[in-house]
Amino acid sequence: MSESYPQWLAIGAAVALTVVITAWFVWSSRSKQGQIRRTLKRLGGIYLKDVLVPDGIGGEIQIDYLLRLPDRILVIDLKEMRGVLFGAEKIDEWTQIVERRSYRFPNPLHDNRLRCQAVADLVKPNKVAGRVVFTEASEFPRGRPEGVSTLTSLAEDLGLDSLPPASSEIEVSWSELVQLARPVPQS
Repeated sequence: MSESYPQWLAIGAAVALTVVITAWFVWSSRSKQGQIRRTLKRLGGIYLKDVLVPDGIGGEIQIDYLLRLPDRILVIDLKEMRGVLFGAEKIDEWTQIVERRSYRFPNPLHDNRLRCQAVADLVKPNKVAGRVVFTEASEFPRGRPEGVSTLTSLAEDLGLDSLPPASSEIEVSWSELVQLARPVPQS
C-alpha cells in the first residue's frame, strides 16, 4: 500500500495540473471573446460573426465580423497575434517579432480590401469600410498603418464618439447582407 501512495500522488498532481492548464486556456479564450463582444457592443452591438458571403465571382469569402454602424457597414478582420509588428499599407509582407524570432506574414490589408469589395458588390449604396483589428497582445512600435486598429482604439479610429441611429439606407443594406450571409461551417 505504501508503494502505491507516491504513484497516486503523482497521478493526482498530473490531473490537477491538466485541469489548471485547461481552465487557463478556456478563460484566456473567453476573456478575448468578451473583450471583442464589449468592443462591438460599444459600437452599436449589431454584427454578424464568422460568415460567408458571395464573392462576386461564383464563390464565397469568409468574414470574421460584419458590423452595422450608423453610416456604413464595417468589415473587420480580427488578428490575434502577439509580439511586435512592423508593416505598412503598401508593403506586401509584414513582420512579427516574438521572443527574438522574426516571422513574415502577408499584409492583412490586402485581404480586407477583397472582403470589402465583395460586401460592397452586394449592397447599395456602397457604404462599406474595412478595418484589420489586432488584439492588445500585439504592438506597433512605429505606429499602426492606415486601416489598422486595436480593440481599444477601434471606436476612436473610426471617429465614433456617439452612435446616432442607423440611416435607412444602411438598414436596408444590412437586411440584404443578413439574408445573403451564412455561418461558416464548424469543423
